[in-house]
Amino acid sequence: MSNASYFGIIQKNHNYRLFITSYMITHVGEWLTYIASIDLMESQEQESNTSSRTAISILVLIRLLPNVFLSTFGGALADACDRRHVMIILDT
Repeated sequence: MSNASYFGIIQKNHNYRLFITSYMITHVGEWLTYIASIDLMESQEQESNTSSRTAISILVLIRLLPNVFLSTFGGALADACDRRHVMIILDT
């Protein structure tokens, strides 16, 4: 599919447009929360004169570990099962 056809789908399908918009808003919110958490840790570091590098590293690890471990099982599940059934189960 070319890029023009993706924009055509977005223009023609109202539900898909709503889905893409909510997806982008959700991920922008997640990143803003992540940045705010790091900023909070750094401001606490300045007030208490301690190093927040360890706390920031733990935050990054906690944020990334579920994706690393669950993506393996998700990929195996997607390969082994019917796509329609997986989508119905995960959507409910």
